[in-house]
Amino acid sequence: MKRYIFIFFSVPAFLVGLVLLLSFFLISENGLNFVSKFSQDYQIDFEVRDSHWHPYQPSITLNSFVLKNNSNKEVVLEMNDLHLEFDLIGLLIGRPISALHAKNTILYTGNNVDTNTQYSSY
Repeated sequence: MKRYIFIFFSVPAFLVGLVLLLSFFLISENGLNFVSKFSQDYQIDFEVRDSHWHPYQPSITLNSFVLKNNSNKEVVLEMNDLHLEFDLIGLLIGRPISALHAKNTILYTGNNVDTNTQYSSY
């Protein structure tokens, strides 16, 4: 019986600790640099302006976000004043980003350039 009680309390405590660790990791520049190194097809450059820690809804504001193709070093996506709000509980259902706001978004697609001055998504 003690074993079941231990498991009953330890599993939620482990999950809460994991969510808190992920929350700290997402708003730190070193954590984002670590995550960006996993992409072998694209190079990600960004400049952090501000971050706000919350146990399960952290947010981060970037001055600039540039996505470059590694094969030909061409810029694919460029965003200025990017604000991301994460939802770590939503991560369980596949929606880790609850809101995204960006200004001066430029998407390069082949010979075409799509410019949008403001973008918001919820």
